[in-house]
Amino acid sequence: MAAAAAAPAWLPVHSAGEGAVALLPPAHVFVDVASSSTAAPASAPAETRATHLIFLVDASASMIDIWPAVAAAINRVTAVRQHAHVLKWATVGTVRSSPLVADFSDCAMVDSAAGMGTGFSTNLAAAARVLADHLRTLVARGARRFFVIFVSDGDGDEHGLDDACATARATVDAVGGLLELTVLGVGAAFPTAVAMRIRAALHSGRPSIPPLAIVGGPDDMAPALASLEPHYRLRWSTVQLPRRVARATPWGAPTDLLTEGVVYLLPADTTTLRVSAAATTASADDGDGDHTTDGRLAAGVDYPLRLVEWTEPTLATAAKQWSWALQVASLDGDAPDAADAPSDGTSGRKVVAARATSALRIFDAAAAPMAAAAATRAVADCRVRVAERVRRQAAARSRHMLATLGGELRRLASGHSLAGLSDVEMAQRLAIGTMEGKHHAAALSWKGLDADAFGARRDSFLRLLANPAAVAAVAAAASAEEAAGLRSAVSLEGNADVLSQPDLATAVAAVSSQYFLVDVLPLVGLAVRVGRTSAGMINPWALRVDATALHTPVLDTASLVALSAAGEAAATEGGLRASRGVVASLSTGGDSTETVNAVVAVVADSASAAAMRPFLTSPLYQLLHTYTACGNADTADAVAHPALLSATVCYLLGARHAAAAAAAEKVTEAAAAATVESRTASGEGRGEGRAAATAEPARPFSEALSRLLLTLRELYPRLEKYVHALAAAPTAAVVTAHASLATTCAGMTKPLALSLAWRDRLADTPCRRAAVSAVVREWVARAIGTYRRSVSEWFSLRDPVVTLTATASGETIDDVAAAVAALHPPVTSYYTIREAVTAATVTPPVIPSVTHAGVDVNRTALWAARDGGVTLAAVEEWARELLGDRAWAVGDEELAAAAAAALRATSSYDRYCRSPADAAADVAWVQDQLERSATASAVAAASDDITAAVTASWRGTVAAAHAGAGAAMPRSWAALTAARHARPHPHPADRLDGRGGDDGDGDGGGDDGSGDGSGDTTPTAPAWTPATAGYRPAVGFTARACTAPGCPWYLVLVPRHQLGHHIADTSELPLGGATALSIATAAAVRRNVTDPTALANAVVGGAHLQFPSTAKARSLAAIADDDAAMAQLTQVVVAQAVAYRELFGEAAHEDRGEG
Repeated sequence: MAAAAAAPAWLPVHSAGEGAVALLPPAHVFVDVASSSTAAPASAPAETRATHLIFLVDASASMIDIWPAVAAAINRVTAVRQHAHVLKWATVGTVRSSPLVADFSDCAMVDSAAGMGTGFSTNLAAAARVLADHLRTLVARGARRFFVIFVSDGDGDEHGLDDACATARATVDAVGGLLELTVLGVGAAFPTAVAMRIRAALHSGRPSIPPLAIVGGPDDMAPALASLEPHYRLRWSTVQLPRRVARATPWGAPTDLLTEGVVYLLPADTTTLRVSAAATTASADDGDGDHTTDGRLAAGVDYPLRLVEWTEPTLATAAKQWSWALQVASLDGDAPDAADAPSDGTSGRKVVAARATSALRIFDAAAAPMAAAAATRAVADCRVRVAERVRRQAAARSRHMLATLGGELRRLASGHSLAGLSDVEMAQRLAIGTMEGKHHAAALSWKGLDADAFGARRDSFLRLLANPAAVAAVAAAASAEEAAGLRSAVSLEGNADVLSQPDLATAVAAVSSQYFLVDVLPLVGLAVRVGRTSAGMINPWALRVDATALHTPVLDTASLVALSAAGEAAATEGGLRASRGVVASLSTGGDSTETVNAVVAVVADSASAAAMRPFLTSPLYQLLHTYTACGNADTADAVAHPALLSATVCYLLGARHAAAAAAAEKVTEAAAAATVESRTASGEGRGEGRAAATAEPARPFSEALSRLLLTLRELYPRLEKYVHALAAAPTAAVVTAHASLATTCAGMTKPLALSLAWRDRLADTPCRRAAVSAVVREWVARAIGTYRRSVSEWFSLRDPVVTLTATASGETIDDVAAAVAALHPPVTSYYTIREAVTAATVTPPVIPSVTHAGVDVNRTALWAARDGGVTLAAVEEWARELLGDRAWAVGDEELAAAAAAALRATSSYDRYCRSPADAAADVAWVQDQLERSATASAVAAASDDITAAVTASWRGTVAAAHAGAGAAMPRSWAALTAARHARPHPHPADRLDGRGGDDGDGDGGGDDGSGDGSGDTTPTAPAWTPATAGYRPAVGFTARACTAPGCPWYLVLVPRHQLGHHIADTSELPLGGATALSIATAAAVRRNVTDPTALANAVVGGAHLQFPSTAKARSLAAIADDDAAMAQLTQVVVAQAVAYRELFGEAAHEDRGEG
């Protein structure tokens, strides 16, 4: 049969298990090597026929934590296998003949006593040497086939490693033997690159042997070792070809020996395979086989090729061996590319990509029809038995594995390699193909339930199913579930129907872990939406139910998972992110939907509950309850189901309260309308028209709420003792946990739901009122603890009034500005606003005080708060039901006392220890805190008002004097001196002290020839000189005195930098004082700029600035965008320009010392 034109260049040959030889489209050949092979003769020695399993175990000190698990796993294998050997190595190597000792120190002592000490450091060369020595011994005894498992957790000394590996490999190659090696890498520090170097140097066997399996922790050692058993237990079966025409990879070297468990590629036109007793031969259409002289094939058995479909296991085997070979080769991905690259895969990144591309073509050609067939078989119907779900799950895991392998081939084909990755990343990529389904071996370290624990739960459940009486009772309960409407709306099954399936035991026995159990064993119950929180995943009593399904009230977990997967697929196709967990959106008609993510199992009646209890509360079903309640398939919590039942009860209580409130509001509205009609009919004022106010009558529970409480009571009778504790000591029963107390209350859903389920245990009204009081106080405390523990968050003063008292007179005043105006000395006696404000706030003119009518608790915040799944509405509805009083409500006084206690005591046990007498003290403490806070706020507000009043007063006098004719204008030194002598008395005294020279703005500011020429320090009354005043002849301004004639501080000397603050306080323009403005105006006048607009633009343009990119330049530019500021600036600049022209004219005729 000729190959199709589009077929790959090679045909794979593999142990198909479906007959001797099969042709797979498009013309891929498979051979069942086991049934058409020539095994070693039965007369051959046992050593020759056997595969010797060799454990090469790292015994360095870093293995101490995982050593017990390593010893136990290896001893379990060597105890039942004849040809097994254990080699320990660290600094040196030893051969163990006895089982490994679990205690690391004892194991080392045993070796030392036998003269076989290994040391404690890691020497990789020692591992290769002890392996070479032992291989030499085994080969001498006739052994030819070896499977080595290299176990190590860290890097070490590599000196001499290559030579030792070459010696070990040569020992086996010399006798035509087969040496296979795989690695168990322990922990995150595992040296992946070094281990792969050992693999490349030693491994000469099947490419289908995985190069690496990851061992994340002690619990992973046994499963990792078990995953290798199918590889080292294969028979020594081969098919010998007369010529080397078969390849294990599309790019590999040809071989004439076909070994069981490996996919080989033959020439594409091969149509017949011949195996004879004397020699096996392969025949091709072009005569590649060995022919006799007359052209006929040599005598033997011909295997004709037949057409079959690809199988997923066969393709997975091929893809694994190809991707593993490419991965190991890509570790040398930075090697230079070469056209004549060697066939061992170590030639460079581009060569690896080309080889991956050739493998990918074969993979895609085979996988495409598989994907099409799977899509055709896929059905949306969830009405399937557990056994069918198990079968589908196995198929899904197989498809997931193929998708993973195809993705790795695509990554390698696109040029991505393992070179440059960290050891951990490298190990994860190399381990592709060794994981079970979607759960990587490294993830097993996160689980809370190991394989043995799951197996024990599964076996216990199987023993229940083996009890005919129990199964018959469950079958009888199915009719009760149907009558109660407790069958899934999708699968049309109830829990009793599932448990009655005849092949359920077989199906459950085939489930290997809890991860797969939750997908195949459905749990039927009320559909709800759980608010997923971190607290709820850890503590089931903190679960919060946000909604129950109304249109699809009953659902099963398997259908929920299926519907969620369909929703995620649709969201992904729509371009949305679909990582939302198990969440299903169910249509309610039209475009509306309701969202659920969990189911809560309930029973139909007391009789069926007795039959279902052993199964629904079994350890295996605890896994299902924990998964649907907490979204966690890793572990099981015995209280997950009763906690979810309780959370649902609390949600329904809150919904019932909301419905009652809505009904009461309608009654109130109707009464108001009736009152209006009565007044209209009888005439205004003739009658008040009053609607009778009656308490809402007691209403029966909804069916769902009653069934939830029934389920709690019937399935979990052990929880009744908590209700007894609540009745005996309510305040102790609501404590979270304490060593001195026998009960725990991990969530407030517990006392609410359990007390209703066993309400008859709370016999009398006083007992129930005590329970209500304890629960209300604890709920308030926990709800407040969930949020900020701030007094102002939960309390406020009632009708607070702030009173201002004048400091001087002691009278009550309403206006802070009036008190500021009466200050002595007045605010105008201060040079800057900052000085005036400081003086006014040091001794405030007013003293605020706060009075109030009491303390109010923040009911709005409390009604919005919640503790887990419990709201204040649920608490109030619970109390009404428990007390039988529909008019009962939580009072403000009770809420205030509870909230105050919560703020004083942070733990529930601390609150338990407080006496009832502490309640008044707690409220008094809250009031004191609020009064202190209110007073502090009033003082801060008064301070702000004082600052604003001082600023306004100062600006209204001092700043106003700088406007118009009182504005600062440039003048000559002589004119300024004359003006200083002409100042009216009294006037402020000069404040200048210290050196009168440079003022820090760069002009030197020193002697200009009119003084004594010294510019020295004047410690007392400084002389009025250009040096002390910091006069700038070029601009006609001083740097140490205000030159605005209207200013109270006119020509008074001040310290350096003070003038700038003074001018800034008097100006609305952000120019940093009069100096900057005057310099800009002077510069414009010197350039003969006369137009007012041009003058203003010259100032804001910043041409006069030394550093145009400074903040001052940016503030000038901002003025240009403000029309009002620009107009004000233009007015000032024009006035100053006139003065500058006069000044410059005078300066041309004056002596320099006077100008």
